[in-house]
Amino acid sequence: MAENGSSMVKLSIGLRKSRFTRGVVLIVTIVASASISRVTCAKSPEKITSVYTSLTTKNKCKLASLDDEGTEPGYARGSLASCPGIGGNSVHVEDADGRMTLYVIAPNKNKFNLNYPRVVLLGFSELGDKAEWRVTTRAGKLVPLGLIVRVTSTNGEVPKNKIESYLAVAKITPSEICVTDRIPARRTTANTEARRAADTATTKKCLAPIRY
Repeated sequence: MAENGSSMVKLSIGLRKSRFTRGVVLIVTIVASASISRVTCAKSPEKITSVYTSLTTKNKCKLASLDDEGTEPGYARGSLASCPGIGGNSVHVEDADGRMTLYVIAPNKNKFNLNYPRVVLLGFSELGDKAEWRVTTRAGKLVPLGLIVRVTSTNGEVPKNKIESYLAVAKITPSEICVTDRIPARRTTANTEARRAADTATTKKCLAPIRY
């Protein structure tokens, strides 16, 4: 009888251990599944690509005004061209006495002057023929994050090999559009640097005006 009692105690302990082991396995399985679910549901990085629009009246842009007295007070001559944009934004290209800049017109009609002659390149300048928009897609719509435009000096007294040229990077947000970076275009990695800067431009501050 003693042996039978001992066997029953061992069986009871064995059953308790078995239940405990199954419980531990079940808990571990639940925790692991929850962790996997959190990883699976984690937000993946947004895919960012480039879309190009014209900045010239030779392609898509329309001349909005031509003023012998200039589009800004104090300038001798000016012109303003209206160009298409991305994501409900449009662009105005202004040439004021040989100093060119862009205005971005937001979907809510707010107008933002990128002030290239003050924050990118002092003196006479011209813009590249196209704008590069860095965009992502949200709810099936293109959303611009940054804008890249080449700004080049047109000072005729400077040798061609010393002409300054920059890729001006601007951030595009609902409340603020401004230049955040100026990348020297002579660098072999300039395009890559400008795109990288544009992709994170919404987190940056606006550039301060260049000091004379």
